[in-house]
Amino acid sequence: TMAVSSTVGVGKSTIVANVAMAATRAGHRVLVIDADFGNQALSRLVLGDIRLAPGLPEIAEGSHQLEDAVGCVVVGAAGSFDLLGRGIRPVVAPDFFSSRVTHQTINDIAADYDMVLIDGPPLMQVAYASTIARVAKTSIMIIPHRASMGEMRELHDRLRFVGSHVLGYVYNRSPVRPEMM
Repeated sequence: TMAVSSTVGVGKSTIVANVAMAATRAGHRVLVIDADFGNQALSRLVLGDIRLAPGLPEIAEGSHQLEDAVGCVVVGAAGSFDLLGRGIRPVVAPDFFSSRVTHQTINDIAADYDMVLIDGPPLMQVAYASTIARVAKTSIMIIPHRASMGEMRELHDRLRFVGSHVLGYVYNRSPVRPEMM
């Protein structure tokens, strides 16, 4: 399942991290793929400094095994979830994500987990995001407060066009009501 937003800065990476932690606490084996190769906000959020380490490209090319490439994110006594980043080898993201080898690698990896969450780039701003959504097959739309209906319809229509089934929506960045202060 891919978390999808139309633009940057709507809290998508934070939502993915929180869903991964909740699923881990519920006893699920979780993998998070930080597929926003130009940003890696999720990796920075849960790991702090990003270290150069093997990632999805190295697994796809067969130079490393999954267990050598995932980072472990501890979720207290509940256990941990695995995080897979962009790796060491430079890749052209659109070419990499449209590759049949990459599709097969993601499908093979998914079989080892109860839940795979993909944090991809914003769909309306980064062209290869639609390719990732197609590979993921399912998506969750992140809708920020004050997003226009037209923008959300376009996001939904693009997901349908690439064949990604929308599982649901997360409304984010709602202002705090005075009675909640």
